[in-house]
Amino acid sequence: MSDLKQFYMDLPPDHYEKLTEKRVNFLRQWFHSSRYTLIQQWVEKRYRKGKVIVDIGCGSCAWNTNHLPVTGIDINPEVLAFAKRRKQLSQTIVAELYATGLAASSVDLLVVSEV
Repeated sequence: MSDLKQFYMDLPPDHYEKLTEKRVNFLRQWFHSSRYTLIQQWVEKRYRKGKVIVDIGCGSCAWNTNHLPVTGIDINPEVLAFAKRRKQLSQTIVAELYATGLAASSVDLLVVSEV
């Protein structure tokens, strides 16, 4: 396993949520909070019931604070489990982004913000 992949696998499951806490550097907190809000707004504007939302390399899908039905794909099963417990993901797939197992044309909205 590469050093970078091992570093990512060792992150705490709530790593992405911690980036938005007030106790971190103000600019970092503002950047991540703003980014998550923009992603949430983009998805909500386009989402309709029945559409399939997939977030590839989702981490904990911290942007999904309104609990939309998102399938998360990531290599870190602990982060995925954390997100599912928080209802930020409805389904999870542990996979590399180039080997997701998704069928062609099976996704309506695709988010790729943590890759």
